[in-house]
Amino acid sequence: MSEAYSNKMIQLRTLGLLVMLSVLVACAFSFRGQAVQSHTRVSAGPAAIQVLGSIEEVHLGGVDFPLDARVDTGADLSSLDARNIQEFTKDNKPWVCFQVCNRQSGHSVEIKLPVTGFVKIKRHGQESQCRPVVTLPMMLGDKKVNTDFTLVNRSNFRQPILIGRSYLDGRALVDVSQKYLASAPR
Repeated sequence: MSEAYSNKMIQLRTLGLLVMLSVLVACAFSFRGQAVQSHTRVSAGPAAIQVLGSIEEVHLGGVDFPLDARVDTGADLSSLDARNIQEFTKDNKPWVCFQVCNRQSGHSVEIKLPVTGFVKIKRHGQESQCRPVVTLPMMLGDKKVNTDFTLVNRSNFRQPILIGRSYLDGRALVDVSQKYLASAPR
């Protein structure tokens, strides 16, 4: 066996052990079906990784009420349930005005933000959609991150926010068998 081959095998074993450790730690957060709230981070080098359930409560900048979010590792981008979306121009740049609604109380908040981009969303069996993208600060557990959201009417979905891989990559692991691991349930 060559030394390079031995080194490669050691690297692969180490990587495998790290993956297994991450899975074990995520599973350890569940005790008799209840999440252990005080252990929602896994040390992974210089930054800690958040462990999230399939649904989490989040707080968005400019919105004075919490919102539930579906954590979806299959989605590229995060999306926000936005109503009455109106695009306009300010200082020769695209902006958008929209409302975020509290589904329980009916209260809504109007938000005006610059558009950071547009994405074309391909939908199975339907026409593609062009959606504006905005950046909002999102607080999930004890982590506050400026997050890109596509704006779309999500009234047909249970959760008004979808958290995709653009937020999750390098920041979080997901235990789909649990809910509210990083946040307090409502």
